[in-house]
Amino acid sequence: MQEEKNRKPFSRKLLFSLLIFAVSFVLTLVLWIAIQNTYGKAVLQVASHVAAKVENVDFEMIKEKENGQLGAQFFLFRRGKGFSTIINFDFSLFTFNAPLTLAVMAALSLFIKNHIRAYAQGLLILIAIHFFYVFTSEAGRISYLLAQNKMESASEFGLFLWQYIWGFIDAMLVRFEPFLIGSYLFIRFSPSSFIVKKKKKG
Repeated sequence: MQEEKNRKPFSRKLLFSLLIFAVSFVLTLVLWIAIQNTYGKAVLQVASHVAAKVENVDFEMIKEKENGQLGAQFFLFRRGKGFSTIINFDFSLFTFNAPLTLAVMAALSLFIKNHIRAYAQGLLILIAIHFFYVFTSEAGRISYLLAQNKMESASEFGLFLWQYIWGFIDAMLVRFEPFLIGSYLFIRFSPSSFIVKKKKKG
């Protein structure tokens, strides 16, 4: 009897959480469409500066194409020769899960505590995934171009490592982003007092 009473509030909470998810997904999808280009430019700007520092090349500018793609232009110079190259990104290919992730975060509001801290960490993880996707792609491409043009000696292992890290981010973190961030927030910020009480009673 007591278990049935406990189930009813949880069922209501679950249904309300699903409603929050549905409404949030529509709202975040509309918002994301509006800000995606601006967000992409910001991430590309920061990641390109970091990649240029790591690879010791010059980051020149961001170029926007008619098809919506964004490109980072670098100038590579070694051993008395140099050239410019543009690394293009279609941000919709690796940020497509962002609205879903934000909706999952909103739906968890009924099951977690410290909402401001939880959402701040969730957003930081989301941005970090996108940043490292761009950064590893650029750094790997620059290393390959320097080696291909015999401007710098690069080990096969080094090139493989860049490709492996980028592949892992693309195949695992980007694809499972909503699940990973949602699981982290639930495990990290869900109240655990009821678990402790059950253990004490047992």
